[in-house]
Amino acid sequence: MATKNSIPLTADRLRELFYYNDEDGTFTRRIKTSNNALVGDIAGCLSSTGYLVIRINDVLYSVHRLAMLYMNGAFPINQVDHVDGNRRNNSWKNLRECHQFENCQNNGIRRNNASGFMGVSWDSQTSNWAAQIMHNRKTIRLGRFPTKESAYAAYLKAKSEIHTFNPSVRT
Repeated sequence: MATKNSIPLTADRLRELFYYNDEDGTFTRRIKTSNNALVGDIAGCLSSTGYLVIRINDVLYSVHRLAMLYMNGAFPINQVDHVDGNRRNNSWKNLRECHQFENCQNNGIRRNNASGFMGVSWDSQTSNWAAQIMHNRKTIRLGRFPTKESAYAAYLKAKSEIHTFNPSVRT
């Protein structure tokens, strides 16, 4: 986050520079810091990873982590989860501090998923749909099913029991 030679960003300094709208998750500039950064401008741009970032003193900060600093007075120790899975939604009600294993419970469907359902894949050996879920870095096999819908139902049931941090699923 910060470089070796930079002064750590404090909540007080952040509040001097920006106003954080906790309803829509935007940071608005309070002071002019350059010809391109005017008072009243919404700050930030989209990073290559899909998160909004703001440059402060030549250091890039993720907006969701800045929101935590602004609201709580300190940067989060762990990760920050976007409850709805939308990396651009930095409203306060959509952010929560979490551990990595909890944050992984909120992953969306992978691009290379051929079934269209999380936790479901085709098992060519049995010509059935296989359901599985990760827990404590281990794969739990939930069984083989004749339809991908029935395999997904088994995945959802297991997710509601195992992934207590976020049992909801986005597809």
